[in-house]
Amino acid sequence: MQRFPIGTLKIDRAFINDVAHSADAQNVLDTILFLAEKLNLQTVVESVETESQLALIKDKGCIVIQG
Repeated sequence: MQRFPIGTLKIDRAFINDVAHSADAQNVLDTILFLAEKLNLQTVVESVETESQLALIKDKGCIVIQG
């Protein structure tokens, strides 16, 4: 990833569908966010559909969210 001119990492809905109810899904999201942070990438979370998803994602520090 570091060889490409990437400034933003979009997190697909497949990674957040169960994030409010699954520890495994939260671990995957945490790992993606960790990678993005280490590579100085802005993150955009796509297809946030529920209040519980939104709350959890905001708690993790994501500020760019698409619904």
